[in-house]
Amino acid sequence: MWVAVAQMTSGAIIRDNLAVVQQLISRASQAGAKAIFLPEAADFIAPPAQVAELTRSSENAAFVEQVCALAKQHAMWVSVGVHEPPEPNEPTRCFNTHLLVNAEGQICERYRKTPGAPSWLNADVTLEAITLAFGNTTLDYAHGNIKRLAHALEVAKNEGSIKNPTLLERTENGIHGKPVPVGLGAEKPLGGRLFTASYFHGRDGMSGVSFLEGNPYPEAAESKLLSTTPSELPAADLILDILKRHEPNTVRIAAVAPLTNVALAYQKDPETFRRVHSISLMGGALDVPGNTTPCAEFNFFADPWAAKVLIEQAPRDGSPLPIHLLPLDVTTIHTVPYSKLVLTEDHPLYKSSYLVRLISLFLHKPRSVTNSFAPQGVPFDADKYDLFECHDPLAVAHAMYHGIHKGWGSTQRPFLVESEGELTRGFCVVDKADVESERGPQNEHGMGDGTEPRPVKIAKVESDVSPVPNVLTVTKTPGSSWFEDLLLGCIDMKQ
Repeated sequence: MWVAVAQMTSGAIIRDNLAVVQQLISRASQAGAKAIFLPEAADFIAPPAQVAELTRSSENAAFVEQVCALAKQHAMWVSVGVHEPPEPNEPTRCFNTHLLVNAEGQICERYRKTPGAPSWLNADVTLEAITLAFGNTTLDYAHGNIKRLAHALEVAKNEGSIKNPTLLERTENGIHGKPVPVGLGAEKPLGGRLFTASYFHGRDGMSGVSFLEGNPYPEAAESKLLSTTPSELPAADLILDILKRHEPNTVRIAAVAPLTNVALAYQKDPETFRRVHSISLMGGALDVPGNTTPCAEFNFFADPWAAKVLIEQAPRDGSPLPIHLLPLDVTTIHTVPYSKLVLTEDHPLYKSSYLVRLISLFLHKPRSVTNSFAPQGVPFDADKYDLFECHDPLAVAHAMYHGIHKGWGSTQRPFLVESEGELTRGFCVVDKADVESERGPQNEHGMGDGTEPRPVKIAKVESDVSPVPNVLTVTKTPGSSWFEDLLLGCIDMKQ
């Protein structure tokens, strides 16, 4: 059986998109195909402000009816992605739906990609600012990378390769009609020696893209989406300014770097800072090994003093901050195969999208380091050692969707952050004083030396030390598949 796979670039006028669909189905039928696969959002792609109205329109309902009629007319199975209107109990959420229509014109399968619809259908989320700090690289390279990304988005817009409608609209018009401000922040931690993750991300934080011959991915001189001129306000002040200008409990912070900027903002004006709705904080390792040292995750290792300000000092000042911790315990298990992110030069997406080429290039170093963890002398296992661990993207997804998607779950975990230890900088010292172990001494076989388990009691010592703070820690997410679909959709790399 012949199957047709069709591509089209939908616009905001549904009847025009339907005309293209009619032509594609007709051509596939003439070529002898018995089934055709049409892309997602075949009915329309529009700016976020228009999505709900278009989804509810009579034209959109007619689009589905006409597709069913065309399937019956040509005796052809049709797979197509469309928008469907909200349910009465969720009036603000549209559905990104996959329909399978049989050769008799009947819808035989319907898959709704919600709750947790892709970000381009969540028009309520706006990016108010980006604040930069040392981390993957030094501050100067981090700023250059923002401008490099701005240039890539402009090129992708001009070549027509951006399919994500929200990204396209904001690349053309900015947010609130102007570029997102970029605040320069900390160049070093609040204390101790400076460390970066250049060992993993390359000297420039982008696998050396900055040093390619001919500078094929230059920095933008200007951009409508991302400001190429730093804000007059340093990062900490920019955070506070945004919190002052918005209603309390409406601003969410995605903290995906060493926490220096966030801690400085809190220290400068705790009252204003406490207007924040939530802080989705990627950092720490509670019950798993670290990823920078055997016991520490990078963000906490890079500035444990900043972590202590937010986690330990703030509760002593009055009350805990609304932190939602996403430690390695939960982020490490959210992976995307590098094969879906680092595309080969002959891949159609690589050929057609300047942005996809940049993404593929700047993930080269992380992929190489990740691959190097595979054991030598045995066949390479891509399912274990060719996976991109989505630590930071998961925290961003949490900032966007927690409280909206019911799949998130958290629990309180008591711990302190070590800052002075020669070997334990950034270590999360978890309070397990209320836990009794039923495991006695272990031998090399994992069995107790005696015939019966010997309970190990932990003595409770009276001290003047402040109580260990409880931190709300994310333990459940909507799932790895949901997250992968979201991430690839956001960056136009769904295949």
